[in-house]
Amino acid sequence: MHVSLDGRCVSPPEGFLIRKGPGNCFFNFAQEISFIRTKTLNERRTDLVLPLSDESMEEYEVIQKPCGFIYQLQLLSSWGDPYYLGLNGIEFYDADGSKIDLRGNNVAAYPDSVNVLEGIENDVRTPDKLVDGVNDSQDGRHMWLAPILPNILNRVYIIFDSPVELSMVKIWNYSKMPSRGVKDIAMLVDDLLVYNGTLDMVPARATGILPTVSGPQRYHTILFTNNKAIVQEIKHTVIKNQALEQEVQLTNDHKVVTANKKCLTKPVDQALRPTTSVPAHQRKPNRHR
Repeated sequence: MHVSLDGRCVSPPEGFLIRKGPGNCFFNFAQEISFIRTKTLNERRTDLVLPLSDESMEEYEVIQKPCGFIYQLQLLSSWGDPYYLGLNGIEFYDADGSKIDLRGNNVAAYPDSVNVLEGIENDVRTPDKLVDGVNDSQDGRHMWLAPILPNILNRVYIIFDSPVELSMVKIWNYSKMPSRGVKDIAMLVDDLLVYNGTLDMVPARATGILPTVSGPQRYHTILFTNNKAIVQEIKHTVIKNQALEQEVQLTNDHKVVTANKKCLTKPVDQALRPTTSVPAHQRKPNRHR
């Protein structure tokens, strides 16, 4: 798209690249156009892709760095909780391995949070907590939680106004109640699938040297680069191929023909959904003199 002001072209020679409409209203898809000149993708420095020599990474196949406007995380299942799933935090890193400064307006989710449920309001576990920088925490005020609803796929969107190329993504799973953490996950860039895998569940209580001291929470990395320095730093956190049992169900004209026995479970009774709440300001205990 080209823009003119009083007959003078103020857009770059190639024009502004406009993001396509998402085809849904799961998030605010307004795009901000900046008139400040920035480097194009072709002008940015890119790393030379070299084969990995580290034996521990041989089973991990690195794809070409993805680049796009909208990064979508599809959260396909939890670690056991049939009513809720969530995450502690997400970090995106650009093609050079530098952390991208994500703000609340860069992130959205569908369903948005537990606040969409009847009877719940002002719960602080909203999508912006995914990028507040406090990821290694047991404090629910720095987490995101959403309900699992019938026939709805949980999604998290990271949205940019111009195409962004990634070298890796770091994800911290939900730690307040580990069974509500995400298990199976897929990533799409502008609606194209670039990754799927399984996140580990946060240990029920990861302790440090002292029994009462919690150790740091391990994050998971989706890697899109062969840069040796980056690989060496995060190789123990990369999500590797896992031989997990797959559940398969075949249907014909909406009728189940054959299925894994584990799939033959009763639908979740929404009336039995447990209540949950983390207010923004917790009450302080009264102190008597």
